[in-house]
Amino acid sequence: MNITKLTYPLLTLLALGSYGCTFEEGNSWGELHPTLSASHELGSREDTSTGLYRIGNNYELELTTLTLTTGELRVNVSPNSTASTAFDPANPPAGYSLCHNGHCHADDGRLVDYDDIALELLESSGAALPGVSQIIDQTATLSQSDTTTIALDSSLCQDDCFLPQGELASAYVSMTQAHVEFTVFDTSEQQRLPEEGLTISHTFDLAGARLEQPLEGVIGEDLEHYKVNLGANILFPASGFDGVDWQAIDQQTTTLENELKLMERLEISIETNFQPK
Repeated sequence: MNITKLTYPLLTLLALGSYGCTFEEGNSWGELHPTLSASHELGSREDTSTGLYRIGNNYELELTTLTLTTGELRVNVSPNSTASTAFDPANPPAGYSLCHNGHCHADDGRLVDYDDIALELLESSGAALPGVSQIIDQTATLSQSDTTTIALDSSLCQDDCFLPQGELASAYVSMTQAHVEFTVFDTSEQQRLPEEGLTISHTFDLAGARLEQPLEGVIGEDLEHYKVNLGANILFPASGFDGVDWQAIDQQTTTLENELKLMERLEISIETNFQPK
């Protein structure tokens, strides 16, 4: 399952520590310094009388374990404005119409920015975007804390984290697995669940699904070498367990996965800033 081109409002990221690479002038135009965290907002739903999280429709949840396992963080660069020149708003590609004021109307009802469509065209053309990948292969546990830092090993960053000249196009974090353990209680008078609640323990195979966001910024435009600081945060929102028919859930994998749709609930925010070397 792949989730691509997800754009979410930028969150205020915590200072996650430093990430160092040795920079040698002449090898590149930029040097990527990534940090990564994961967080959840369930605390905003806490019922102080029970210590449980309200999850809508008069259900409450006791969270035992929520873990997210990541694969890689990749930053893509579009060389020489290739993406922006490939898209003509006066002649939108299939699936889009009525391009104006910086966006087009997609056939499914979405309003999509010009930059996002241009990047989509570039990727669909089969052109390989240059960039760098940081291997993560770490599991973040969110059960007991709202935010956790995911450790990055600088030796696992492709090409020493050197970025080529061009426009930042997008960044994504690939997911490999998630595990949840929790108990749901019915707080209504309808007795929809057993008194002891419904206990769930399940591992989701995410098979390289991606959380992706377009980026902005030009590397090497003024012939300066830049340190590109990138902070990414994977978010499980407060609404992450809402809208599920818990009465219909049993321990069958397909039922739970179809109801919870975990990858559709995860979000990502990415912030970048440039510092001249």
